Amino acid sequence: MKNFVLISLFAVIFTACKDPNLSAEGKTADELLVAHGWQLDKYTNTQGTTISDGQLKSEATMLYGMAFEFKKNQEVRGVDKNSKSIINKGTWAIGDDKKTLDIDIIGFEGDFELIQINNTSMILKSKTQNPLIGVGPEVHLVFSEFKL
Repeated sequence: MKNFVLISLFAVIFTACKDPNLSAEGKTADELLVAHGWQLDKYTNTQGTTISDGQLKSEATMLYGMAFEFKKNQEVRGVDKNSKSIINKGTWAIGDDKKTLDIDIIGFEGDFELIQINNTSMILKSKTQNPLIGVGPEVHLVFSEFKL
């Protein structure tokens, strides 16, 4: 009887938990990008190992305090995560290949390879030596959803 209750409990928990990324299937990168805000969680190398803040330029670590809001009209806004005030604005565009994201906003500009995007996370790869980051082109910027 105890096993039945335990199995039933796990079954209820398992079926109640929905994967938030199931609804991302069939959506374009543009749609996923503008669905909500994005916050930078960490910088990693291409194998996923976190790059310490000490290896980064100070300008790169300042991005942790911002969220980025990508609008349908190709505008991107840098928003202070605490006060929710707009710090700066710029533009964004997804390349024809749907694998490149061009961002032009003060403090966060460049062409990035769009490695992954879904409802809860986004990974961008610096396509060239980005002077802001300062650790070479083999850098992934790992973002998560941010509710603005």
